[in-house]
Amino acid sequence: MLNQWKLVKHLSSREKLGSVWFASQLTSKKKKKQGYFKYTTPQNEQFCGPLIANEYIAYRLGKKINLPMASVKKVRIKGKAGIISLEKKQTPLYNWAQLSKQHPNIFDHLHRPKRLLKMFVFDVWIANIDRNNRNIILYPTNKGYDFYLIDHGLSLLGAIRWKKVRWNKKYWNSVSEYNRRYLKGLPAYIIENQEHLPAYIDCIQSLSDDTIRQIIDKIPPPYLKKSSRSELVSFLIRRKKKLHQLIDRWLKEYKPTSTKEKEPVESSYDT
Repeated sequence: MLNQWKLVKHLSSREKLGSVWFASQLTSKKKKKQGYFKYTTPQNEQFCGPLIANEYIAYRLGKKINLPMASVKKVRIKGKAGIISLEKKQTPLYNWAQLSKQHPNIFDHLHRPKRLLKMFVFDVWIANIDRNNRNIILYPTNKGYDFYLIDHGLSLLGAIRWKKVRWNKKYWNSVSEYNRRYLKGLPAYIIENQEHLPAYIDCIQSLSDDTIRQIIDKIPPPYLKKSSRSELVSFLIRRKKKLHQLIDRWLKEYKPTSTKEKEPVESSYDT
């Protein structure tokens, strides 16, 4: 039937992180959309929190500061409430690991690479612990490779539940302590271009507290408990005010590591 999403291919099921399917939709204008459908169970959510809320809130916040985010929609397919991350129609699509093999100095081949600095500041704000080499999608344009950001399930309450540390603990003040997962080469790029970071911090701090509350209030009750709403609002407003200190501390504390940590989740995109 038109406008209904259909599950096409099962991609993964993880005890702690739920299931991911490739899905498609035929619209009334006979246009085909496709994307990645994620859903969790109550058992999963004890590890990763409310996945749908995490993804949707991160998407809305990212769009507010003009980051290129994969569009996401709350949907129900075969009785499963979840979220669809829409795949762009541009081809070919690459993840960071794939493209950096083709272009070792990948930053020189990107369209407006400084946006990655904004991405980093945004990830610090929402406590994203999973910006691995597969959680950014790149595609060629006549100005170089452009990109969009995906997979924010382990940010916000997802990060808090995964790490099992309450949102108001000092632990979250040290980015280098709670996160060792970055795009290949990004930390060095951040350090080399750190003079641009204050502008991106100011961009996030210019968002009003009411804007944050409104985004969280728009999440339907089944997807986010009342107590979790209050927790998220406090967490985001507190981190927004402290962003300069959080970034400055990361610049002082970050040290490269040769030990590869086990990544908690693979990207939904298998490009």
